Amino acid sequence: MNDPVIDEKFQRSKIKEVTRTKGGYDIQKEDGWSLFISDEKNKMKVMPRPGDEIITYGDGIGQVILGVQINSALVFYEDRAEKERQKNIWIEKTNKRYAEEYAKLMKEIKDEEPFETINVSGMGGGYERACQLMIQAGVKFLQENDFHFDYKTLKGVYGIAFSDAPWSKDLEKVLMDAVGGDCTGAMHQCVIGHLQYIHKESYEAWLSQVPEERRYMYPSELPPPAFLGRKQKEHPV
Repeated sequence: MNDPVIDEKFQRSKIKEVTRTKGGYDIQKEDGWSLFISDEKNKMKVMPRPGDEIITYGDGIGQVILGVQINSALVFYEDRAEKERQKNIWIEKTNKRYAEEYAKLMKEIKDEEPFETINVSGMGGGYERACQLMIQAGVKFLQENDFHFDYKTLKGVYGIAFSDAPWSKDLEKVLMDAVGGDCTGAMHQCVIGHLQYIHKESYEAWLSQVPEERRYMYPSELPPPAFLGRKQKEHPV
C-alpha cells in the first residue's frame, strides 16, 4: 500500500475500470465513485489501469478533488490556497457579469405593469421574471375560467409536471405565450404549484403565507440571483 505523498486529507481506493476518452481518462473506482483526469492535468502522462491504487486528495465526498495519486505517482495536485484564490476570482467575475445583465434587464422591464408578488424561484433576474409572467398570466386565466387542477409529478424528480386533461391545454398555452415558449421544466412545475395554491386559497392568502422578506413589488424590486449576495429588497442598481 502506497503512502500519500502530499496532503494529510485523502481518500484511498482501487481503480475498477478505465476508459480512454478524448482529452483524458474516465476512471471508475471500486468505492463506487468516478472521476475524470484530463491530459492537461496529467503532465507526467501517468497511465491508470484497473487494479491500481488511487488516492484522491481533498476534503471528501462532494468536495473538490485537489489532487490524484496513482500507486506512488502523483498525477497532479493543486494547492488549497491557490484553488481558493481561483474560486474567488471566478466568483468576482461571475457576480460582475450577472450584475451587468441584471441592470440591463431592470432597464428593459421598468415600465411593465407592477404587482405585488413573492419570490418563487430564488434564482432572480430573468429566471424569476419568467416565473412571475407565467404566474400573472395564469392567475388572470383562472379568474376568467372554471378550472380543475389535475397535474401529476414524478416522485424524486423536479421539473416534470403534466396533465392529460384536455382543459389543461388552454392553461398551458397561456403560460407558454407569457414567456414566448422560453420555459424550463423546473420553472413550469414551480409555477403550476403556486397557481394551484392561489386557485384554492386566493391570491391574498398566497401573499400572506410567506415571510415578509420574500414579498416584493414586480418589477421595481425584482430580486437578483441569490449568489450576488444581496438582500431580498435591496436595489442593486
